[in-house]
Amino acid sequence: MSQRSSGSTQTFPPSKPVAAKSHSLTISSITGDYVYVVVQLTQDMQPVTYPYWKLPEGKFDLYVPDLTLAQFEKLAIESGRNVDLRKQKPTKPAQWYSLLKRSMLSLAELLSVGNSASGRGSCG
Repeated sequence: MSQRSSGSTQTFPPSKPVAAKSHSLTISSITGDYVYVVVQLTQDMQPVTYPYWKLPEGKFDLYVPDLTLAQFEKLAIESGRNVDLRKQKPTKPAQWYSLLKRSMLSLAELLSVGNSASGRGSCG
């Protein structure tokens, strides 16, 4: 009888690409201007906003769940994606969209800027 190791290692996402279907949901009761924000969780379960699955790191295939919040924020600085929304002061949905598309932020940072910018508790 051979012994097997009781530990296991899993990586996510898997090393081989997995086909995923994209779903879109339209809710007719939503009216007015709004911005679609992609929220993902870091390895230490912190919500961050980054619209792409793969992170902007050229040497390795890294994904948001691979990093802690501190590592995510450091990579944002190193890749030039640490947009200061307080200085940019977006006011229109198109401006928010443009900034969020090229930025890496914690959800807390985004919401704090959105709350102070609008006075209504939202980002627009």
